[in-house]
Amino acid sequence: MTLSTSVRILFSLLLIGALPLQAQTAPEPEEAATPTMLPFRFSRDISKKGFFTRDAEWYFSLGVGKTFYANSDISVKQTNYDFTVHDVKGHDEWGDVNVLMPDIVRVGRFIDDDKMWAVELGLDHVKYTSTAGQTVTVTGTAPTALTGTVTPSSDEFSYKLHNGLNHLMVDLVYRRPITAAAVSDTSSLAFIGKVGAGVAYIHPYININGSSSDVGSKSLNNLIGFNSGWWRIVGVSTSVEAGFRYVLSKPWYLELTDKTIFTTMSNIPVSNGTASQNLWSNEILLSVGYTFDNK
Repeated sequence: MTLSTSVRILFSLLLIGALPLQAQTAPEPEEAATPTMLPFRFSRDISKKGFFTRDAEWYFSLGVGKTFYANSDISVKQTNYDFTVHDVKGHDEWGDVNVLMPDIVRVGRFIDDDKMWAVELGLDHVKYTSTAGQTVTVTGTAPTALTGTVTPSSDEFSYKLHNGLNHLMVDLVYRRPITAAAVSDTSSLAFIGKVGAGVAYIHPYININGSSSDVGSKSLNNLIGFNSGWWRIVGVSTSVEAGFRYVLSKPWYLELTDKTIFTTMSNIPVSNGTASQNLWSNEILLSVGYTFDNK
């Protein structure tokens, strides 16, 4: 066997031995990562660039609303009185609505790549007034046992949460396109759904047996608090909201929604005591909004 023949045989064996090694070490193509648990994909710009970015879709809106209230019980505890007024009818102050002074404020940001989920901070500045001239049932002690049906005058019982019955809430927002156009394009229509929770804070005007609530003057030193302040933090509000968002001309849009709120309140300031109330309300809201993004 010549040297050249031996070299060729050795070279061939090396090639044959190398083939399995190459097959074992060749990289396999990567499969696209797909979410298995989450209903949406978190936006990459949040994890890599931060929450406040130019390519994020932010929005801001102002609006007005009409509020309807379910009948509710109002319990009052004072120095010499401990009673509950049952099934009190209440209403808002629709006649006071001023479109130049909107009472609904929203600011939010979409947080997923598909721009379907958003986090929103909202303030609903509404008013509650117990309807005058209604007949109610009162139970409790004043200071002796008290049970009966009465039609109180405004001097005997006037219960107003003006300036107002405020709901400051954080919502999780879901937006889904209805029309074929892109979700934020001009003339596009989308379904909007929201669930939220937050705090209720009020400014009361309450008159019981000729004595009015007194929360002091409105000043920086007496602005808001749990046990003091011109505004009082008195409870928690939770809500469910649904409706539609229509893009008039990008980036301007209209939003029409219906919102149901449950509010539980205690420590409401009255003269020489406090009141408590659990209240269901329903709001019909119309807002004008503006979208901020780099498109």
